[in-house]
Amino acid sequence: MSPAKAKTNQLVASAELQTHELQELADKIAELKSAAAGIDLKFKLQIEMGGESRPPEEAIEQINELLQEISENLKLQ
Repeated sequence: MSPAKAKTNQLVASAELQTHELQELADKIAELKSAAAGIDLKFKLQIEMGGESRPPEEAIEQINELLQEISENLKLQ
């Protein structure tokens, strides 16, 4: 049984957000936590960068440095 199936009472919201929407989400974090008081509320983030070709190493390094300031778990690989 997959982990998603095992948690039958777990609800998930998933969307590709634009930068302004991500900022709006950040602005609402306290309200979301308050609304979910006593309920396990988790946020998972996936950041994608690139396209037809691999981004320049300098850009990857610069973004990884910024991401590490937020969380040691955030790193483009």
